[in-house]
Amino acid sequence: MRGIGESTRLRLLLVLMGVLQAAFFVLRVRPYGAAEHPLLAVVLALTALATLTVAFLPERPSERLSAALDAASASRARALLVLLGLMAIAGVAGVLTQQPFSWDEGPVLWSAEVVANGGPRELFARYRESYWLGPQHPPLVPLLYGAVTAVAGSHLKLLRVVDLAFGCGTVLVAFSIAERLYERRTALAAGLLLLASPLFQRIASAATNDMPLTFLFCLSVLLGLRLLRDDDGRSTVLLGLVIGCGLLVKYTMVLVLPVLLALVWCMAEGAPVGTVGRPRSGTGAGAFAWLRDTAAGAILRRHAPLVLVIAGTILLAWLDHAWSLGILDTQRARLGRLATVTQRSPRWALDSVLFKLPAAVGVAWLPWIALGGVAMWCRRAMQDRFVGCWIALVFVPLALTLPDNRYFLPAFPALAIVAAQALVARPRAAARVLLLALLLCAITVGFYTQIDLGQRAGVFGEPPGAAGKR
Repeated sequence: MRGIGESTRLRLLLVLMGVLQAAFFVLRVRPYGAAEHPLLAVVLALTALATLTVAFLPERPSERLSAALDAASASRARALLVLLGLMAIAGVAGVLTQQPFSWDEGPVLWSAEVVANGGPRELFARYRESYWLGPQHPPLVPLLYGAVTAVAGSHLKLLRVVDLAFGCGTVLVAFSIAERLYERRTALAAGLLLLASPLFQRIASAATNDMPLTFLFCLSVLLGLRLLRDDDGRSTVLLGLVIGCGLLVKYTMVLVLPVLLALVWCMAEGAPVGTVGRPRSGTGAGAFAWLRDTAAGAILRRHAPLVLVIAGTILLAWLDHAWSLGILDTQRARLGRLATVTQRSPRWALDSVLFKLPAAVGVAWLPWIALGGVAMWCRRAMQDRFVGCWIALVFVPLALTLPDNRYFLPAFPALAIVAAQALVARPRAAARVLLLALLLCAITVGFYTQIDLGQRAGVFGEPPGAAGKR
């Protein structure tokens, strides 16, 4: 875009965001046929209105918007207040308007009622009866929702509010991670972009186990950063407990272990030669010299065994109980089948990776992920490499096994950090981009309240029975 003014470049990028969003709506509505064309016309009109309004915002309101963003990032308390306020508003709206029994809410409510009526023993006695719980999931979230149901009664919206609390916690933790890795302005931009993710907003107000898992996953990363900084035994115990609880929410929590290992490696390799990070010249050899010759490696050697023992003990206690219930073999076989879904349903996997996952993240801010990724690749600082490892270590295994867009949620904060890097490098554009991203996300979430979510239609189509196999 050489020769084009800065304001024109910004307008073109904002229009690109709107065009991508409009293309998503067209593709998403296509399988529904003419019945949803009036809805398509409405969302396209709203998208065009939001895009053109932000793209051609007069100079004075644009400066005020930028000043408001600067004021919000001036202090940590103010930034967190903005994020929590927006999350609460969007979350309550989602709790009240989201279609009933989205995703796994039906079996989650059933299991919560079982716990409320008969306690944990009754849930374990009837564990096999749930097609969602028995063959594939640990019990921590049903027990938690059951405890709430026992106290306050069986209300789906109440359980959604409990899930929203985990969503708010995830935003706070993601902000803290980005602030430790970079600085507060990047952390605020990343938090706002996370709120502009349609799937994050929808899952944060749905009674499932996905948001508790995302919260515990991100909390583990934050505790890993704290442990590397403080070398504190209390953080070690807490990290082990958090990982263990995450494994009792969903088995995919195991992916946090390579992410934490990558954190230690990046911390060690990213320091200047001769410091506590990288090995001194002539000390050690081989790919794992950093593990022996760096302060970060020493912390890993000292604390990793205790973390693994605590988390492993929690997991083994559940697996032993699952074996006594007679469901361990069933879960092992079910998880084995799920891990091969990309081979059995290649069209569904292709649709998930190329269409549903980008739409879940937010197609409107994909260009900013690309710009931030290029900038981070050119810089390749320690924190940049860790964020890249975080994304890759979640995305690659899931893309090869079970690319359901919900399972990628633990990496969404890392994607938001990448895009935030592009915005921080363009401070005059950041406020308008964030405003448009939030508006387009609101339109998308509203769109999902109006379509038949029972029809699992995709761009590439879905093989008959694929939904049941999952």
